[in-house]
Amino acid sequence: MKSILWHLRIEPREIAFLKFILEGYDGMAMMRTLDPLEGRVCLHVAPGCTAEVAGLLESLQDEIPIRYEKKADLHQHHRVSDERP
Repeated sequence: MKSILWHLRIEPREIAFLKFILEGYDGMAMMRTLDPLEGRVCLHVAPGCTAEVAGLLESLQDEIPIRYEKKADLHQHHRVSDERP
């Protein structure tokens, strides 16, 4: 089963808010901050939850401008390299 990795860019001041919102949807997605000064984050979206997470992010667009930078499939047990500068 594959999970999805989404790279997003948001306002740096909104990082904690988005992480808090995602934690409320237990198990749908996990967020990691790549660059807090530039607002670069990545989401590890659970298999079968892409539509729900996309809908959630779309509903937040009025409050948090979100730009998608990259989407990739990850195979189970795939280790993501640390992409921090």
